[in-house]
Amino acid sequence: FLVLVGNNNFTFITIILNFRNQEYLGYGIGVDDKQDWKLRINADWKGYDTDFSNLEVNDLQLEEQETDGRPFTGTFNIPGYGALIYTAAKN
Repeated sequence: FLVLVGNNNFTFITIILNFRNQEYLGYGIGVDDKQDWKLRINADWKGYDTDFSNLEVNDLQLEEQETDGRPFTGTFNIPGYGALIYTAAKN
């Protein structure tokens, strides 16, 4: 899978792409700040195609634990062949 993190001058965006047929439950990535990350697009939703798994995917769950050299860990589920887009909520 691929994780891209960027900034479009308005909000931070995280894109997760899984190129395998394997689901990842409770997967964690390093996050710099304790911000709310909202799920904006879940391409595994059955509304797109009834063959999709419709794995439960929610906003990132943050905990104060270092991962990837960053002070916080964001955990989430990744569907097989899934594409997820998160944005940092503006406070």
